[in-house]
Amino acid sequence: MDFVADTTLLIGLWKERRKAGPATRFAGSHAASTIHLPWISKAEFLRGALRARLDRDETVAFLGAFRLQWPGERTLEIYAQIWVDLAGRGLMIGPNDLWIAAAGMEKNLAVLTRNTEEFQRVTDLKVIDYTER
Repeated sequence: MDFVADTTLLIGLWKERRKAGPATRFAGSHAASTIHLPWISKAEFLRGALRARLDRDETVAFLGAFRLQWPGERTLEIYAQIWVDLAGRGLMIGPNDLWIAAAGMEKNLAVLTRNTEEFQRVTDLKVIDYTER
């Protein structure tokens, strides 16, 4: 089974490079899976890496382990559908999370996150809390 990465997963994997934790345990138990990296998750992680003054080469190598997912026409349509649905129900989530949800729905993949409360507002989106055993 393949997955889509929320930025929380990337942060967890980065912090757990030297000492295993929930993100690395989940990734290890799904080693045969591909983790798709939506462009917006990569941008969020890069923003944080720059703010934290992380080593550029190490950051690029880390992110290179994921399959980058760019938005296509279908992603844009799904994003718009999610936005209209959430706004209509008064349950809006952050704009970056909307893009991540659209990426997951486009590929029919679960979003890996610690932030399940927001993502579970999206109708028919598969969400997995990678911190749960």
